[in-house]
Amino acid sequence: MIGLDTNILIRYLVADDKIQHEIASRFIEKQEEMFISLIVVCEMVWVLESCYKLKHDNIVQVVQKILGVRQFLFERSDLVWKALEEFSETKVDFSDCLIGWVNKQEACDYTVTFEKALKKLPTFRVLS
Repeated sequence: MIGLDTNILIRYLVADDKIQHEIASRFIEKQEEMFISLIVVCEMVWVLESCYKLKHDNIVQVVQKILGVRQFLFERSDLVWKALEEFSETKVDFSDCLIGWVNKQEACDYTVTFEKALKKLPTFRVLS
């Protein structure tokens, strides 16, 4: 199995650099399985938001679509889906949603933070 870095995934999805898009597409289409780590998912969402200015709903759609790609094997796809659901229902950063679910999976009762926006999430407690 081969792991994908964020820049390959972004070029594949966004196609803003024709040469790199073609290289990434040819490579991905030839593979049977490629691994996408949680860090790559977080970086991808951040790049789509900050660099490409995609709206919240569009990012949800992109992540849903790539979760359904047969060749892509995600680290803890169950947690990515849970984080994506929270992300779609709130204005909280995707990475924060994922942090909460990863920590919950690792037997944490909750995750403490100073970030007040996270009080909406069941996996966090805000310290004050």
